Amino acid sequence: MATRWGRLAGAATAAFASALVWRPSSAQTNGRPIRLEYDAAESCPSRDTFVAGLRARTDRFELTLADSQATTYRVTLRAGNESRAGDETTGRVESREASGAPIVQELHGTTCGEVADALALVLALAIDARANDASALTAAPPPPPPLTPSPAGAPPELPSDRLVGRTSRASRWAISSTLGVGVTGPFVGPETFLEMSFVPATGDRGLSLLPGARLGASLTWSRAGDSFGDVAQFTRASALLDLCPLRLASGRLVASACARGEAGALMASGGSLQTTPRPSLAGGALVVAHWMLWDRVFVQLEGGAVLRFPQDRFLLDGFAVYTVSPVEALGSVAVGARFR
Repeated sequence: MATRWGRLAGAATAAFASALVWRPSSAQTNGRPIRLEYDAAESCPSRDTFVAGLRARTDRFELTLADSQATTYRVTLRAGNESRAGDETTGRVESREASGAPIVQELHGTTCGEVADALALVLALAIDARANDASALTAAPPPPPPLTPSPAGAPPELPSDRLVGRTSRASRWAISSTLGVGVTGPFVGPETFLEMSFVPATGDRGLSLLPGARLGASLTWSRAGDSFGDVAQFTRASALLDLCPLRLASGRLVASACARGEAGALMASGGSLQTTPRPSLAGGALVVAHWMLWDRVFVQLEGGAVLRFPQDRFLLDGFAVYTVSPVEALGSVAVGARFR
């Protein structure tokens, strides 16, 4: 542990000397605008958390999107696998002027929280160096504040008075797709979904009321027979729509409560049983939970129940072999990928 923090503290201190070189042709003063581009993995601190950590170290800047002459800083965080030894998190900050080549500073650490905290220190030192005049640059730099370790996967702890009025509950769209095997009553078969959900950009944790929807399709089969050994085969093709307004997140686990609507067709064949496609409609509720394996890959489980109608009855050689149940349990297991 001491080696890791010593390496980060040493890199941050060395970055201060680099920050002196980052000075533009016209020095900024207190409160001058800067632009911040932030690109981080899902498991890393959000942009608002990072900005709050930056303001905890310096207030000599204002964020802007309109000033083309403002210095642009790009912060990138790529999280490693914390359960695999030697797999480090990489953080990088770039300084880009209105004219001139970018300058890059890169840090490495075990958790994304500690690397983000160190990058906030590096960036604060660079901003202060730009805000000072030429005489202040010749003075000895103040010692950097100590890095405070944060629990694995948790955002860095910041003074509460620095956070008041600084953070926002901004959100963003997340898009993902899944492919798996679903079970509805006696029917089993493949199903696929495209999901769009509105998730908090300030940290996907706790209970939130945000819009989400899943559009999918399924093709399932079942078999039934009579006492004479005759067998009928049933095929159900359905379009699925889930509306998921309630979301609960904790670390890598995210669960959503959804309302389901289903519309499709049910076909039967075998022996004397040959039917034209019959409508198959259903509505109900389910819980969808997924566990993030890597940055954009997850496994998903779902379970619930639907009310199905019409309750058709199918006869094979005069004997009833299958009657559509008014209530059917459902479940599925799938793998998925997040695109953004």
